[in-house]
Amino acid sequence: MNKLFLFLTLIFIQTKAHSQGMWMIDVANSQVMFTATHLSITEVSGVFRTFSGSVTSTKKDFTDANVKITIETNSFYTSNDLRDEEIKGEAMLNTGKFPTMVFIGKGLKKTSGNNYTLTGDLTIKDVTKPITLEVTYFGTIRDNWGNNKAGFKITGKLNRFDYNISQDTETKAGVKLVSADVVISCNLEMVQPGGREIK
Repeated sequence: MNKLFLFLTLIFIQTKAHSQGMWMIDVANSQVMFTATHLSITEVSGVFRTFSGSVTSTKKDFTDANVKITIETNSFYTSNDLRDEEIKGEAMLNTGKFPTMVFIGKGLKKTSGNNYTLTGDLTIKDVTKPITLEVTYFGTIRDNWGNNKAGFKITGKLNRFDYNISQDTETKAGVKLVSADVVISCNLEMVQPGGREIK
């Protein structure tokens, strides 16, 4: 009886998840990137290599979507070990004390075609602030393994000082070592395993 109850419960949970439009980030086919200006003359880009997230939506165009993305700060990577360790340090991300940053999306609004704005709260270190991001929805498809896939690009900009990422080194000539503004760019492929056929 207990095994039968467990089986029926799992079926109910899976059915409910699909009916609500539960999507998870396919991390193997997604990227979370950032770009900052170095010495006011060039851009330096990097990635967070470990992250997860979900989208819940009952509408085909995702306009009622609830979004959550969690990023592990220690996965920060720019291909330069010295720079990476400095940015992981106490003055910047302080990854030892704040192992994650979290975005909670509160509203996805269509602006034109497949373009949206996404508003929500971004928490970095011990600071939570509202942020508005631009979203492009590339469509939904069914892959060869029977999974529903949806593709999005999310872009935006934040001021790192707003989140106490506060190292502010200058050259002798008074040029900022790293810009205050950081550009965010996320390519997200979402998956709904065992989802219903897309029509």
